Amino acid sequence: MDKNTKAKGDLAEAAILKQFLSKEYKVLKPFGDNYQYDLVVDNGQGFKKIQCKSAVYHKDKGVITCVLQRKEYVDKKYINVPYRKEDVDYFALYCRDLDKAYLFPFKENMSTITLRVDPPKNNQSKGVVYAKEFEF
Repeated sequence: MDKNTKAKGDLAEAAILKQFLSKEYKVLKPFGDNYQYDLVVDNGQGFKKIQCKSAVYHKDKGVITCVLQRKEYVDKKYINVPYRKEDVDYFALYCRDLDKAYLFPFKENMSTITLRVDPPKNNQSKGVVYAKEFEF
């Protein structure tokens, strides 16, 4: 399954959907693939658009990484573009290697995210974003 990005995305979306349902959230699934979000979640205070992503664990570095871009058809070709605030409220990542899901709010112009799973070998803490803080 390593090369099939659609299958990876489907697995991530299913795992994330399971997480929301296990926490008794109401979840809506848009019909079709023409939306910038994959799920809509009712958190009791309104609806939130969720973009599901598959994340990769780099064991040698102790981090999870994920590309937070979408494809857009421009000038007869597809290009990667960042999500916009009107597209998504939250990103939900699923890391198959760790079988864990992470949820974090949208940030403008964010194209990738790196979440640290293991402590840095050099004990640096400034600017480190720990995955544990975003587990759900």
